[in-house]
Amino acid sequence: MIKIKRTAIVALLASGLAMSSMAQASLVDNGNGLIYDSDLNITWLQDFSYPKTSGYSSDGRLLFLSGAEQWAAALKFDGLTGWRLPTINVLDNIFSYSGTDWGYNGTTNNNEFAHLWYVTLGNKSVYDMHGVAQAPIVNTGPFINMIANYYFLSNANGIVYPSKEGWVFDAGIGAEGLGSGGWGYAIAVHSGDVFAVTPVHEPSIILLFCSSLGLLALTRRRKYQNIQPKYC
Repeated sequence: MIKIKRTAIVALLASGLAMSSMAQASLVDNGNGLIYDSDLNITWLQDFSYPKTSGYSSDGRLLFLSGAEQWAAALKFDGLTGWRLPTINVLDNIFSYSGTDWGYNGTTNNNEFAHLWYVTLGNKSVYDMHGVAQAPIVNTGPFINMIANYYFLSNANGIVYPSKEGWVFDAGIGAEGLGSGGWGYAIAVHSGDVFAVTPVHEPSIILLFCSSLGLLALTRRRKYQNIQPKYC
């Protein structure tokens, strides 16, 4: 379990709370289960429980950070490979209610998941920046099946932790830190706008030309069929 003292979670506000227009503007629904994040220039899977939805895991959980990274690396979605876990560029591991990698209201410029959760979706953790308990806000935006639990993060610094430990973000209470419980959830992201790099097969000029000729012939045929013969 995460090395953060967890208290009883205040009942979550309805997930349908309106997001700010600024937050919505950075997410683009490309369809087919892909959400582009223009702030981070990455594409998220829309389904935050895809390991379960796809049948990879019976309950959606994966064992250890290494297991989550293996799943993302092997993922092929919409014919596209090159997926990975959201990253955290670890700055420190000093517990705080604000401005660190461990605790609540953590820094968002070095953590892709934290940026999505706090900045883009406009959520609030169970503690404010002074450590005072508050009612959390959990918006999921265009995403589906987001679990109020730990999601694994890859460390962009390349620091290797023991096999049972890795950085996690709790999408239920807005906490992040170094987890050690083994099991956790995972969401995959892809660098850039996937929609922009997916080839679009447009009709060739020859096909369009042939289609036009066929339509013209059909039109002329119908015209002559409508002419009634005249008899003396």
